[in-house]
Amino acid sequence: MAGLFSKPTRESASRALITGDFESAIKQYRHLTQDDGRDHELFNDLGIALLESGMPAEAVDALSTACELHENAIQTNNLGRAHLQMGAYAAALAAFGRASALDPDDPQPGYNITVCLRMQGDMEASFNALLAFSERHPDHVASHGDLALHYEDRQELDRAVSHCQRALALDAEYIPARINLIRLLCDLGRYPDSLPHLETLAQGGAEVVVSAEDGQAKISIDGRLFWQGKHPTA
Repeated sequence: MAGLFSKPTRESASRALITGDFESAIKQYRHLTQDDGRDHELFNDLGIALLESGMPAEAVDALSTACELHENAIQTNNLGRAHLQMGAYAAALAAFGRASALDPDDPQPGYNITVCLRMQGDMEASFNALLAFSERHPDHVASHGDLALHYEDRQELDRAVSHCQRALALDAEYIPARINLIRLLCDLGRYPDSLPHLETLAQGGAEVVVSAEDGQAKISIDGRLFWQGKHPTA
């Protein structure tokens, strides 16, 4: 963090941003952008710091300036994120679409489109966008996790399980998919199949408690009831 009598530098501001000291990062980047109003990277980083601090309106201003100075996919995607945080879905979709056009090989803007549609409440459009996205980017982990939830809503639980398993095959540390897979397996009556995944959570540091009493199985994770239902041997 820059001291009271030290002038902010690009390096000190970047260090504050990387370490999560967003308040300091915002102050430093504002100072730096005042000194150099033509550096698009400074405005982009200021926008990220503002976005991470829950200040999306100010982030939109900074990121819009960054894009006006130099349009690229990363900055335009960040602008979309800022609009999304504000709930400005049309503006967010436009920014994500533009970012995808600028760099078709970058999966993030395309994935963000599916997230935006979901947050907008258009579940069918989000699902269809995810299907198309997963064809273009079959190894994108989070998209498989999201498809699992869509298939669960459609009561296609076997497909939901398959997408959770695919996500974990791509990234064994992707906890949301493992959590959802445990729940889905239990709901399908495949309680024993969930046990290796519960053991993985426990090995990772989670407090997992499994109990069976009066024909009911209960699973608690970190002190909270996670799932309960009929024990398969009851």
